[in-house]
Amino acid sequence: MRLADYYGDHMLFQRDAPMPLSGWSLPGARVVASDDRATVQTTADAAGHWRLQLPAHAATPSVTLQVESSGHRLLLRDVAVGELWFAAGQSNMAWPMAWIEGRGADIAAARDPQLRLLSVAPAAWQAPLADAAGTWHATTPQTVRDFSALAYHFGRHLRDALDVPVGLIHAGWGGSRIEPWLPAEAYAELAPSNAHLAENPHNRSHAPAALYNAMVHPFTTLPVRGVIWYQGEANLADGPHYGPKLEALIEGWREAWASPSLPFLFAQIAPLDYTPYAPNPPPDLLQRFWETQVDVLRVPGTGLVSTLDLNPDRELHPGEKREAGERFAALALQQVYGIGAEAQSPRYRRHRVDGAQVRVEWLHEQGLRSPDGGPPQGFELAGADGVFHPAQARIDDDAVVLTSERVPQPQRVRYAWQATPAVGLVNGAGLPALPFRAPR
Repeated sequence: MRLADYYGDHMLFQRDAPMPLSGWSLPGARVVASDDRATVQTTADAAGHWRLQLPAHAATPSVTLQVESSGHRLLLRDVAVGELWFAAGQSNMAWPMAWIEGRGADIAAARDPQLRLLSVAPAAWQAPLADAAGTWHATTPQTVRDFSALAYHFGRHLRDALDVPVGLIHAGWGGSRIEPWLPAEAYAELAPSNAHLAENPHNRSHAPAALYNAMVHPFTTLPVRGVIWYQGEANLADGPHYGPKLEALIEGWREAWASPSLPFLFAQIAPLDYTPYAPNPPPDLLQRFWETQVDVLRVPGTGLVSTLDLNPDRELHPGEKREAGERFAALALQQVYGIGAEAQSPRYRRHRVDGAQVRVEWLHEQGLRSPDGGPPQGFELAGADGVFHPAQARIDDDAVVLTSERVPQPQRVRYAWQATPAVGLVNGAGLPALPFRAPR
């Protein structure tokens, strides 16, 4: 008799939700599970697989679970109940604490028995699996070194704000495209635009659904509060086709977790000249990708973390993982838990042309200002010829008013439309405005 491999001492279950257990025993064997409040039982099926649920539990720092079958008994010790989040993506999500230069103090300070960490062992498979390898740990300097830096700082910030146990399941694979993370059914609906991604026998990890099957699906029986996602660099050349893929992933994961409104927060990929990484890139490759990421916000229950100011060294793997993780946490606290201040970046809402003047209105605009206190920079206007020229900008009642002597009859407007733009506009929370162009 055994439990699925990712069950173990120090694990964490989502509070106020059923606590599922699954594993294998002799076919037809009786299986009994208990905690400090309840006892439940079931019978293993013909293949020996079984699944049961203990009743929902309020947040608690430690409880012992017991499972018995066929004369064997297993104990899960020091199990916490609190807030459980799933963190996934490619290398910027997977980047471990030990690889962040100059942040040794963060590792030394990582001592929290109520922040529980599980890294999913990298794996790919052609069909959904019921089990995945991974070991739960309470947070110490030793256990955090190889854990996702972004996810750790996200969880640490949630712990500070919520004062309940927090658990993080991290599933990352450097260089992965989005297609291997899609459930097979979700991928099939996109198949006409993905014909070039037929399974490659030389690189099984990039086969459609391969990473979902091995690293996500096994955990969909565990209720989670939400998902944080940092991926997209490998799909950069997809441009506007990435948006439907991310939307399909969101809906596919929500269906797998049987949670139609599962919160899904994702990161804007960092500003960088990506042209060496993409074949025959258009001049505005990254800007168009940012544009399609913003489009995904039309899906309810989603949120975008801006990284526009979090890559000052212009690295493929920015070192500002603590700052990104804290932004994810602030967004989760606002959107999911209903606490905290503004946590979303200003986003283009609409603009109005009035003669030689353009007025741009925003969402999440309260307290609009330039970072240095001067006129906002980075705005451009174009007339009928489509040629953009720098615009003079001023803030007026949380809108931005633009003019340009070289564009007396403006028809188009854009902001921060560069691969590595300077941040010219922030809101009262200090979050950078998202790049845009209008009309497209």
